[in-house]
Amino acid sequence: MVLANIPFISTHSYPIYFLQKLLNLKPHPFIQDFQNIERVSIYNLFGESKVVKDNLVLRKWKITERKRNIAGYSCRRAIWMKNDSTKIYAWYTDQWSPSTGPETFNGLPGTILGLATEDGGVVYFAKIIEEKFQNIDEITSDIKIKKFYTEQELKDELIKKSKSNPWMGRVVNYLFDW
Repeated sequence: MVLANIPFISTHSYPIYFLQKLLNLKPHPFIQDFQNIERVSIYNLFGESKVVKDNLVLRKWKITERKRNIAGYSCRRAIWMKNDSTKIYAWYTDQWSPSTGPETFNGLPGTILGLATEDGGVVYFAKIIEEKFQNIDEITSDIKIKKFYTEQELKDELIKKSKSNPWMGRVVNYLFDW
C-alpha cells in the first residue's frame, strides 16, 4: 500500500514559516511506501523540483495514557526522544489504520494527526482528514525528475551550493532536521 501523505499543516511556527518564505517552499508531496519500506519527498527548492527517495525513518515511541480529540478523532499521545533534550509528541488515532503521519513520522498503531516539539517550535495538527490513495507515478507524472536523491545527498548538495553564505548551512540542516 502506498499512502500519499500531503501535508496537513494547519499551524505554522515562526521558524517553519520563515524557512518556507526564505526558500520559496510550499507544502510538498510526501509519500510513505510501506510495502517497499521507502519514502519519497518532492521539494520545490529555488524553483526546481528535487526528489528525495530514501528509507522510511523508524523511531521508538513511548505510548502514554494521555488522550485528546483532533479533527473529530480520539487520539492518544506518544513520545519520541530525538536526543537527550528534545522530545517529540505525537497524537495518533487507531481509527485510521495506516501507521503514517506528517513528513517522516510513522511507527505508531494508527495515523498521527498531531505532532509537536516540546518547545512548540514545530506544530502540525490535522483539521480535515481525507482518504486518498495514489501511486507515486500519479503524483510525480507532471514533475520533470532529473535525479533521485537520498536525503543526505540532497542535504550535501545544498550545503555545497551555499558555501558562500555562512548561515545557509544551518537553514539546510533545519530543513531536514526531522
